[in-house]
Amino acid sequence: MEVLIDTSFILGCLDKKIPLFDDLEDMGLKVLIPDQVVGELKKLTENKTKSYSERDRAELAIQLIKHKKPKKVNLNKVYVDAGIQNFIEKNNQVYVATLDKELRRRLVGAKFVIIRGRTLEVN
Repeated sequence: MEVLIDTSFILGCLDKKIPLFDDLEDMGLKVLIPDQVVGELKKLTENKTKSYSERDRAELAIQLIKHKKPKKVNLNKVYVDAGIQNFIEKNNQVYVATLDKELRRRLVGAKFVIIRGRTLEVN
């Protein structure tokens, strides 16, 4: 099984010191990272209106992605949420890992990976 991860989930896992890639692998899930998520993280590192800790966390996420080398996918959309929704409609066996409540609400019937405390769970 595969799991599509968005920016909020990556940053949320870093905040809670959750070993994201290792935990997902232990759950038997292969990670998919949209190119657009990597782009969002790069923009966060360059955004001078963000705090140093936010920029640093985004840079750490980029380094983690480079180190773990997950499979990258292109959502073919400018807006990441719209791309995720489109991707999941076409690939309904793929789990979604997001903290975005609005996106979760729009993904009717999707399967999710969630953060509960300091652990990940399939929901």
